[in-house]
Amino acid sequence: MHLKKILCLTLGLAAIAACNGSGSLILEDDETGALYGAILADEAEIAAYPKGVGPWASLEATPSPSATPTSVLLSGTPPIQQQGTCSLCSQGEGSPGSCISWSAAYGLGSYTANLTQQWGVEDPDHQVSAAYLYAYVLNQESRSCPTGTMEPPYLNFLVRNGAPSMATVPYQPNCTYLGGIDLGTLSDPAFKIGSWSYVSPQDRDLIKAYLAAGHAVAFAGHLYDGFGLLQGSEVYYGSGPFEINKATGKLVGHGMLLIGYNDALGDPAQGLGAYRLQNSFGTDWGDSGYLWMSYGTFESSIVSAFVAEPLAGSIPGGTSLVPDAAAAPDGRITRAFQLARTTATGEPLVHLVFRHQFDGPVEIREARVVDPSGKAALHGYDRVWHQNGYTHLTRRDGKQFLAGNYALEIAAALPDGSVARYAAEAPVAPLAASALPASEFGAGLLGGNGQTAALE
Repeated sequence: MHLKKILCLTLGLAAIAACNGSGSLILEDDETGALYGAILADEAEIAAYPKGVGPWASLEATPSPSATPTSVLLSGTPPIQQQGTCSLCSQGEGSPGSCISWSAAYGLGSYTANLTQQWGVEDPDHQVSAAYLYAYVLNQESRSCPTGTMEPPYLNFLVRNGAPSMATVPYQPNCTYLGGIDLGTLSDPAFKIGSWSYVSPQDRDLIKAYLAAGHAVAFAGHLYDGFGLLQGSEVYYGSGPFEINKATGKLVGHGMLLIGYNDALGDPAQGLGAYRLQNSFGTDWGDSGYLWMSYGTFESSIVSAFVAEPLAGSIPGGTSLVPDAAAAPDGRITRAFQLARTTATGEPLVHLVFRHQFDGPVEIREARVVDPSGKAALHGYDRVWHQNGYTHLTRRDGKQFLAGNYALEIAAALPDGSVARYAAEAPVAPLAASALPASEFGAGLLGGNGQTAALE
């Protein structure tokens, strides 16, 4: 059988292949399945994630949805790294399934911190340690290397703590090293992010809007057969079956980072337009570690995508969110407003957005909003850490929210495990120059996790 080279990505592959002298892996064509390192979220898990409503909701100025440019390529992304090598295969070490730590922590975390710090990302002192975060999440979830992980634990850690740098805890692609990392290593708060949100991989317009506004996007999904063997700069159109892990028979999951798009690239017969992604397979893979993936391939194979909001400096003014616990960090609503946009299918969406900031990280459990008519809506969150960002409600009935004073109540857990309740009242203006009629809360109102909010 014809043989090709592929990176050694998991301990399980060592049993079916042998390493050559260069540190790469000789692997049969039909044995390309590997534990790349992403545990993919199911519908129930995705339903609990906070949903991003667009980069316009991240602004303190008046939001203004507008047409995206035809192409975007972000700068300031950290250098390509290699999560695995086969140099230790003969010792039974293989390569850990650390791709989510590379995409969500090293990739998205380092990039987002640089938006705040403006310190550049070439220096290991300015890169989030993928090794530390992977070891930490495995320990917290009682998993052992090599195995996959999910994005929220990494993003929550970055909100709460920041992270050690790559200079402090460098990466080695073997499980013995990762298992010996000192989890008491202090984190650098300069790597903190303000909050994070989920974006549907199938919402092309919204993902492009985030990229155009300067947000990188961490994502995870399935891989079509042969993905690990890709070479060159051509647009990738995936087809056929997804790769499977030969040891388990389960579909492979893998995480990477979106850093741009171009509407004009590709083959018109197969569909123009592609995303630029950054992988953790090293510079010998793809186009020096990068790849153009067609929009259609991305949308047919990717399960989840995440954006992060940079940690903000103290925003003056606003309305105080008063906690009922003396130990709780102070909070404030920095802006309350309505935001309207139309989806690619023509569905009108109107979001009621409350931007807020806390003086320290809190774990938001639920948000309750009372409109000017006295109707209340309650929606919950699950394991969502937050310091600055927003909560929101969404209506899809072609109406806007009532103008007037809204009460916002937030229940949040604190780092010591106690729970505090915050309350504030803030005015909301009508949508400017909008023909949409105003209405009180109604049936089908969506909460900030994208699920139907409970009306009281």
